[in-house]
Amino acid sequence: MREKLWTKFALSHLAIAIIAVASAAILFNFALSKKFQGYVEENQKLKDEQMVILLGSIYEKDGQWNSQRMQDVGNLSMMSGREITVLDSAGRQVFDCWDSMREMRPEAQKRMMGTGMMCEGGWDQQRQGYGAPRVKSGPPSKSRPNPQNVESRRVPVFVGEKQVGTAVIKPIGNQGLFSPQDRSFQANVNRWLWGVALGAGAFALLISLGMARHLSQPIRALTTATRTLRNGDLTQRLRIEGKDEVGQLADAFNHLAESLQKQEQYRKKLTADLAHELRTPLANLQTHTEALIDGVLPTTSENLTSVHEEILRLGRLIRSLEELSRAEASRLTLRKEKVDLKVFLERTTSLFQPQFADKGVVLKTSLPEYPMDIPIDRDKISQVINNLLSNALKFTAEGGDVEVKMKRQEQEVQITVKDTGIGIPDGDIPFIFERFFRAGNGENGARGSGIGLTIAKELTEAHGGKLGVNSRQNQGAEFTVSLPLST
Repeated sequence: MREKLWTKFALSHLAIAIIAVASAAILFNFALSKKFQGYVEENQKLKDEQMVILLGSIYEKDGQWNSQRMQDVGNLSMMSGREITVLDSAGRQVFDCWDSMREMRPEAQKRMMGTGMMCEGGWDQQRQGYGAPRVKSGPPSKSRPNPQNVESRRVPVFVGEKQVGTAVIKPIGNQGLFSPQDRSFQANVNRWLWGVALGAGAFALLISLGMARHLSQPIRALTTATRTLRNGDLTQRLRIEGKDEVGQLADAFNHLAESLQKQEQYRKKLTADLAHELRTPLANLQTHTEALIDGVLPTTSENLTSVHEEILRLGRLIRSLEELSRAEASRLTLRKEKVDLKVFLERTTSLFQPQFADKGVVLKTSLPEYPMDIPIDRDKISQVINNLLSNALKFTAEGGDVEVKMKRQEQEVQITVKDTGIGIPDGDIPFIFERFFRAGNGENGARGSGIGLTIAKELTEAHGGKLGVNSRQNQGAEFTVSLPLST
């Protein structure tokens, strides 16, 4: 079974969440352990210092070491989990943990043994005493390491400025640095920490599933729409809001679907228009040819001329279609070069002056004094201007005028061909750039193939420009070619 995209999203989000939570938990546990150990050590040092101060006050009061009075200090030290041994100024042992243990009742001794809080040597069950001998003379041997490798501390005992002894302090028995309460607190914190981590992982799972479904939903919609589009339904559109990558992808899909639908409509319309354009000359040729064959029409030069005109009409239509095909493919075949547009327009309009003069229409130009170099395909733009001037001449009556203007507008150059002809009806303006469309004003011999403006628009857009029109009926028309200054 194929793995769905939302499942991949969910697993990836969950993996990231688990790694992040586990890493945070481990680091927090490590940091907490370090901080807690430091806290316990500092707290224990403070207690040790208090014990040493108390020992100093005992010595100061008695003027000597009194083991009986030090018994209270030893018991208090053992209650805090510390074993204390006192040496006099000569290094002789005057008190240790055994003194405190011997004075305890048997029940208290057993409880101490059950919790591991025993002096070195252990408890001798047979003798109800301690196995280690008591040594009162000479310095004590080095304390054995406790389970946490915490060595004993030797703290001098002062009375005023005089050192009267030394206190050797270390953890009692197998307790080590941490007391049972400390270990219990640390264990509880760890349990809470991992509980929170598991809860955060479960919450991350729910969030990742929801986010994965939300993120994959527009992609699933896009997949479904693409399949529908592939099956021929070009009306398919996506309704995905947002300006992120998925929203941009949806906009691109909608634009593609709309373009395909328009191309399909253009294809069908082109087929219908082409059939219509071919039907009339072919029908005329068929009628005249059959009449000539049947002898209904005599084979005269006039009748043959009529047949020849229809053949020429078909030839013009075919050439127009070829020009349109080349114009639509011109985006791949442009040969651009730097051209002074001012000089280019002067030459182009001068070629049309005789035709305008023959009809009695004034052709004038309004061009800037300075040169205007832009990259264009000279032949293609020449065809655009020729088509616009031909249309202007065709629809402008005698006594009218046509003006060609050029100006720079921000980062583009605008070439305007304005005439005082019959104009274009408002209802025809949206369709004048479509193939084979001929406005209603083209009657009385002013009708063409309906492809000239389509070719002009294709060639202009091939240069990255725009071709626009502004016209009102009986008030002339103004076509504007906008070309970018650079590519």
